[in-house]
Amino acid sequence: MLDAANALLTHWDEDDGEEYVIAVKECLDAIRGQSTAENARAALIRAVTEAGMGVITLVSPAQTPTVRARTAA
Repeated sequence: MLDAANALLTHWDEDDGEEYVIAVKECLDAIRGQSTAENARAALIRAVTEAGMGVITLVSPAQTPTVRARTAA
């Protein structure tokens, strides 16, 4: 969360959007243990979307849903 907060506070071009402000608060709250990393991540993604940037999500193999083949009856 520290890296996310740092990016928001020092490298963000637009710092006046509503989602930006929420993301900063959520990241700082997560650092202090007053919120969760999941809440901060969701807020950061909303801020990125608000700013017109894209989001790339990486999924670990453990998180990949299992796909089962259907067999003919």
